[in-house]
Amino acid sequence: MNSDIFRCKNDSGTFQPNSSQKSNLMGALKKLATEPPEEPGFLKSNDCASCVNNAIPQLLQKCPNQKIAVAWKSVCMVRFRPFVKYEYDVWFVTHEISKVKAKDVNGLDKALSILSGNLAKKAYQGQPMAYAFGSQPYGSPSVEVYMVIQYGFHETSPECLESNNSTMNTIYKANLKTLLDSLAKNVPLQKGFFSTSVGNGSDQVYGLAWCRADISPNLCFECLNDTITMSLRDCPGSKVLVRWYSFCSLSFSNDSLVGKLWDISSSSSYGGVGLDDPSVFSKGFSMMQSLVGSVSNQPLMFATGFVDVGSYGKRYGLGQCSRDLSKLDCEKCLEGLLTTYHKFVLNQTRWDMRGMSCGMWYDYVRFYNDNSTISNPLASGGRERWYIGDMSLTFLSFLVFHWI
Repeated sequence: MNSDIFRCKNDSGTFQPNSSQKSNLMGALKKLATEPPEEPGFLKSNDCASCVNNAIPQLLQKCPNQKIAVAWKSVCMVRFRPFVKYEYDVWFVTHEISKVKAKDVNGLDKALSILSGNLAKKAYQGQPMAYAFGSQPYGSPSVEVYMVIQYGFHETSPECLESNNSTMNTIYKANLKTLLDSLAKNVPLQKGFFSTSVGNGSDQVYGLAWCRADISPNLCFECLNDTITMSLRDCPGSKVLVRWYSFCSLSFSNDSLVGKLWDISSSSSYGGVGLDDPSVFSKGFSMMQSLVGSVSNQPLMFATGFVDVGSYGKRYGLGQCSRDLSKLDCEKCLEGLLTTYHKFVLNQTRWDMRGMSCGMWYDYVRFYNDNSTISNPLASGGRERWYIGDMSLTFLSFLVFHWI
């Protein structure tokens, strides 16, 4: 099965052949080739490395000096681009690799909708690998449709910041380790939020972390533990760091973090099964706007809601703020996400918007977990890429196979 796709973004400009940017690109690609992902989903590491090593020269041959290009192969993806301010950059690719047509088109569409929704939720909960696979029957006589789905997580790259060009001494390192151990232990025990500090004077380190309020303590701990491990690996000498995933957020600094709104950077991603009817999206987005006030008024700064959209079913939403924020800053944070990413998620059936201080999640299936005891239904809904100025946005990709 050949599903290789190469795309050169023609309006991105080109590198000069001997420029420092081209040299940096080649260095980055060389590192990808020699250090493939440590956890390549269902692939063996050698198979992942082989795919990446095969994709890089092919991509460079097809897009020799392009500033933005991507290669999709059946089991791996390679992409490069400069970090450009205020640029929304999302590509969609549909590639038909079989001429076999489904006899029951409506049944296939329904099966794909159910399967993609279930696997997307499973992939979300599969961090850090973030992939899932499965099958769904359809038609009469019954046949199976098979799908593999995986999220890209480059939008969660940590912000490793230096503080006054100072270096981290052994005392500060020891205090940081104690702090991170304390956060991982106490956040799940404190209803998903904890802040503390360790040390004194110039060696004092402050930390804050929170988990999405609908997840279990075990999942909260796992998310934070993974986040801490990857943060120390990616930013070994930084005194200041912020990082967030779908289920948890972490920050530490040599200055106090409590009560400070982080609005320097954020990220957004979306997926789902095609585009929503504009009127349906409008109702769903209005529901998310209504959640802003609900979140800020809750003791745990967390709320969920849904809106009935008739024959289209329901649209579900969740919003949360870091509990150290004031009500005003919580609303400012959530409204900032909705304003920043509205055009990016326009008419999408599933999306999220996240930052260190707050997050919003939206889907056409109920995605939040039932173990939450603080669900806050909205009356209107019944009773129930990086932005740093710069932005890079995640993708959702899947492969579908079916036998008829």
